[in-house]
Amino acid sequence: MTRQLRCTSCAQLLLCVLFLASCCVSINADAAAQVNTAKTGISRQPRITAATDVKKIKNNATNSATDDQIIPSSNNTTALEKNNTIPVSSAENNITQKEVVDPVDSILSDISSWMKKQQANNAAQIDEQLFVDRDDSKYIQQPRILRRPFITLSYAQTLDGMIAAKLNNNNQTTTSNMKISSPESLVLTHRLRKMHDAILIGGSTFALDEPRLNARLPKPSLQQPMPIVLDTHLRHLQQILFDTIFPTDSTLLEEANIPTHMSVERIRATNPIICCSNQAAFSFIDLMEIFQDVHLQRKRPKTSYKIIVYKKIDENDHMEDACMPIKITVHVTHHNKKEEDVTQEVTFTLLPCPINERTNSVSLKHAMYQLCDQFEIRSVMVEGGAGILSSFLNECNDDDNDESELVHCVCVTIAPTVLGGLGLPSLGGLDALMKKSDEEDEIEESPTLKSIDGRFIPLGRDCVFLGRL
Repeated sequence: MTRQLRCTSCAQLLLCVLFLASCCVSINADAAAQVNTAKTGISRQPRITAATDVKKIKNNATNSATDDQIIPSSNNTTALEKNNTIPVSSAENNITQKEVVDPVDSILSDISSWMKKQQANNAAQIDEQLFVDRDDSKYIQQPRILRRPFITLSYAQTLDGMIAAKLNNNNQTTTSNMKISSPESLVLTHRLRKMHDAILIGGSTFALDEPRLNARLPKPSLQQPMPIVLDTHLRHLQQILFDTIFPTDSTLLEEANIPTHMSVERIRATNPIICCSNQAAFSFIDLMEIFQDVHLQRKRPKTSYKIIVYKKIDENDHMEDACMPIKITVHVTHHNKKEEDVTQEVTFTLLPCPINERTNSVSLKHAMYQLCDQFEIRSVMVEGGAGILSSFLNECNDDDNDESELVHCVCVTIAPTVLGGLGLPSLGGLDALMKKSDEEDEIEESPTLKSIDGRFIPLGRDCVFLGRL
């Protein structure tokens, strides 16, 4: 009995030793597999022993793909390495890191390129003028070639095409001092002003709004555009200075009631150039002389005026003197008994221009010639008002022998607002575009459309149309 128990215990002990030995072998095998995996970086999938194991592996693969990026197969990986292609994640990062083009910079870049091209054409015409046929005995003088500046029509309007608001029921009394466009569009306007040599408006806008016509940017610029005003009969200038309108006839002017005060502070623009007719310019000089004489006759005036007039002449051709600029400077001194005198000074230049007989207003083409010739103005930004914008486009539609267009660029800001019946249309004075058709030996005219090559550019809450004529 004792021997049998000893055998049984020995057998049990032997089984325990064999079990422990097998466990040690399996542990060493797993450790070796882990070491190989760490070295090579390749993990082996466990052997599939049942259908339930297949489902578990598929589920694990699906979950790993949704949490992390999709890893390509080995074949695809080798192909990518051979072609040196960029992984998907790097390409997406490069796309997001690209700088977005500023729409304002894009607009200014297009206008600048068009402007340089037009100025290059002017330079080419000048070069042709310099090569003149010469003879030993005489010199053949060629007529000078007239140049025009680059002209940009730029304004803001509502969705229903309104550019200004009426102050009362009278359609002639309007104001453009209304915030139509967004702050982003306002930045575009002042940057456009800075890149042009001059800013042009009409006499009505000049009198009602009293604009400064300068570029106001965060970084102030010493070089400002030149203010230009179209006032054919100088009625708006008289309204600003004297709050009344005088007759153009010199005989009637002497009998008129000349005021004793001049409101020079209402001219806020710096040294504006006012384009007018020849008759209006010389009639205004007569008015200033009469005002000076009336003022000198007063005893101890509270305000004294000193008016200085400079007239430019053409030394080579005195026939051109009538179209030469006239610079007028008015010095105003307010006398105070108890305090120091206060002085004011305003300077403006009259530019006499030929008259367009059809419109009875300043000929825009000749005015642009003179601005370029007399003041070296190479680019003009036309801001309005509505009558001026229509006048420029109407002269583009005239059938004349001049092949070049008057307007080169149009930049219109369209705001998502509606003004309705209280607004003034931006192009209300634009003539209808008519097309002639010959049918059965009868010439008939019908309305037509004129397309402008351009594009729409989103800018803030507004939309800008940039086109070239």
